[in-house]
Amino acid sequence: MLLMDFFKKHSLHYNGLDKNPPDFLYLSIGNLLMGILTAYVVALGNGNNAKKGFTIAAIVGFLVSSGMDSIMFAQMNLGSRTSILVDVIAATILSGIIGAFVGWWYGRKPAA
Repeated sequence: MLLMDFFKKHSLHYNGLDKNPPDFLYLSIGNLLMGILTAYVVALGNGNNAKKGFTIAAIVGFLVSSGMDSIMFAQMNLGSRTSILVDVIAATILSGIIGAFVGWWYGRKPAA
């Protein structure tokens, strides 16, 4: 939502490309699966505080978004190099924030 206008300006649009309204079931499933992936890699990396969680998740978010966006850019005329760069930066930051929360959660002290 925050970058919606930017991506509309830097993307090509075709009739039928955007679903209106979006399919929220699959949007929810996709976000849940990405959350599970983040929790899994933060746990594997022993991210037991916010800083470690942020670092681990930001690295994975950067690699996943860079890889997927590069493949998409190579195969489809949907966006510009600028939109790909901004998407990778935004995904890296968002992944890091989610990872910071996961790392904080894993590092909590058990209730006495």
